[in-house]
Amino acid sequence: MSEEVTVGPATYTINIDDETMFKWAIGSLLSDGGAKVPPVHSFVGIPANESEYPNCVTVEAPALLPKWKDVQDTIEILKDKERRNWIQGQAWRHRTDEYPSWEEQLDFMFHNGFHAWKKLIKDIKDKYPSEADAVEENWNVVRFERDCLLSECDWTQGSDVPDSIKLNWQSYRQALRDITNQSDPLNVTWPTKPGQPFWDR
Repeated sequence: MSEEVTVGPATYTINIDDETMFKWAIGSLLSDGGAKVPPVHSFVGIPANESEYPNCVTVEAPALLPKWKDVQDTIEILKDKERRNWIQGQAWRHRTDEYPSWEEQLDFMFHNGFHAWKKLIKDIKDKYPSEADAVEENWNVVRFERDCLLSECDWTQGSDVPDSIKLNWQSYRQALRDITNQSDPLNVTWPTKPGQPFWDR
């Protein structure tokens, strides 16, 4: 299946094979039990609906056949990952085609300065953005706010601060440092400052 996806000013062509996605989803679900190798299974076409599904997949133990809804949900997850891979790959190829050679970049930097070179590269990257760029930018915003919150309470770790106060703030500060371990930069759960209600961190 071919589709056009627009990211910023760029349009990318994505080719996702429905049969491959279906087989990947079945294999993934059959492996969820922790087996290194999925149970023996085979395919006969791609089901168009739930009623056709049992006739399209044969599993050595029929009870292990994944539920139709789980298959559909897994296919959507895999398609989303595949779309991101296609976008990232095409963005990288387009950028690579337009980047000057290293010799040309060094010459440009020598005659125009480092900041001009950074703008040259950034303009090309902005011309062919990827979803990963947007995610990283959102994480940069989170990191900035995190760093501001850490700076606000640096005083709590001073040498003249009582241990009772230091210890009370250490877990909060560590939670701030770990904030980027969360999965979504647009839906971050911030830790609560010691002694403050959750609505006023």
